[in-house]
Amino acid sequence: QVDRLVVWNEIMKAQAIALHGYAEDAIRVAGAPQFDPHFRARTPRAEFFRRIGADPDRKLIALTTTPRLLYSHHDHVLRVLVKAMESGQLTNAQVLVRLHPRDEVEAYREFMNTPHVIIEKPFRDTVKVADGLAIDVMPENQKHLGDTLCHADAVVNVASTITIEACIFDTPVVNINFDGPDESAYVKSARRYYSFTHYVNITKRGAVRVATSPEQLVDDVADYLADPSLDAAGRKQVVLDQCQFTDGRSAERVVRLVLDELGAAAARAAALRQAQGGPEQRRRTA
Repeated sequence: QVDRLVVWNEIMKAQAIALHGYAEDAIRVAGAPQFDPHFRARTPRAEFFRRIGADPDRKLIALTTTPRLLYSHHDHVLRVLVKAMESGQLTNAQVLVRLHPRDEVEAYREFMNTPHVIIEKPFRDTVKVADGLAIDVMPENQKHLGDTLCHADAVVNVASTITIEACIFDTPVVNINFDGPDESAYVKSARRYYSFTHYVNITKRGAVRVATSPEQLVDDVADYLADPSLDAAGRKQVVLDQCQFTDGRSAERVVRLVLDELGAAAARAAALRQAQGGPEQRRRTA
């Protein structure tokens, strides 16, 4: 164990105590620093749509992916959404596929010329590091993510922290709880994520729809496009639970807490030196 934990919220604090044996006074709550930019001004919708090449007259569905090692069926999900748009089940819609830094554009090559589908991996390429990551995530990338979640009419993902971020913008979320054309073993299936201790705190709030089949996914997205106010109370509660602070100053709180700990440690060290007579006194005694 470390001497101090700085966590996002009271839920994490309770888990640190119950699951990891930390004392309550060893934990500080500061909010989620990486979400701070989401509480600031956003790019106007028209400008954002121009930037991504979207049709401003169509609803925007944002499909945010994960590393393929964790879920390798986003291409199947995209086929489901495209078919629903073509059949009229999802009317006047378009899909923005935002690739995870560890996802590969090549996996979506078949969709590159599909009408009303935009594929993007909005990061700066760099040298490949030991674990295979070959992009840099820059501040402008985080701003672009915030704009995406703000201006999307619905977000689709697999049990991601993107869900929390979408809730900050009161954007409806549908979680994928199925695999490819064939069901995967539970240990490799999307199904396992919805039993995870941390994610239950999202689903139990009624903040998201959890689609257990492609058909339910289409129905849930269609419901949200028709009425984005559905489940708004649950989304608001998720923000209060997970972010706890909504002032965009969580990074400042983390810095203050670290400085406070350093100051307290320095004071303890000074008091100990004084109690021992200080370095000059020790030299004379020796």
